[in-house]
Amino acid sequence: MNESPEPSNTWKWLAIIFGASTACLVCFILLVILVAAFTSAEPPAAQAPLPETRLAPTVQAAELEPEEVTVIEKSLGQPVPLPGLAITVHGVEERHVLQGTYSTKASRTGAKFVLIDMTVSNTGHRTTTFFPDHVLTLVEPGPRQYETYDDSILTLEDHLNVRHLASGIPERGKIVYEIPETMSQYYLAAAIPERNMLYYIWLHPSPSTPPPVTPSRQ
Repeated sequence: MNESPEPSNTWKWLAIIFGASTACLVCFILLVILVAAFTSAEPPAAQAPLPETRLAPTVQAAELEPEEVTVIEKSLGQPVPLPGLAITVHGVEERHVLQGTYSTKASRTGAKFVLIDMTVSNTGHRTTTFFPDHVLTLVEPGPRQYETYDDSILTLEDHLNVRHLASGIPERGKIVYEIPETMSQYYLAAAIPERNMLYYIWLHPSPSTPPPVTPSRQ
């Protein structure tokens, strides 16, 4: 005949089971409290980046009033005052190959490179980044217009594309365009829409055919 376990042993096992269940419940409650505390805490505020001035994009034709536009012609060596910038073009050179430390590029068939040597000064109060295509357009006396050559950053050590300009410190370097081999006369155009002004910077002797009044992006 089987004997039933003693009552003292039964209570002992019940106490062990109850103690273990209580410990698990306490641990679960503590875990819930910790998760709630971490999820409700506000993340630390991100540190705001230093302000940076960006220059306004080149004006579109519709932004100027042709009847009222003021055209100012500039030659090599003459400073051109623009909003937040002062630009002086020193010279121009034509090549078929750009050779730098990290890359060498040849112009496409029927094309040539135009390297424009210039000094750019930041006349504002904060550091800015110079994007030539935001303020300058190379134009032929006619409808054709050009933006800077994309690969000049790798082929010229003194390129000005995406150059950081500290306030009041002039930077000298080059910007590059790729244009048709047959183009012999061209100029840089810079517009100031808020003043309805347009600057022409002649890179060669002024052509007999007057340039268009309002250049637009290519």
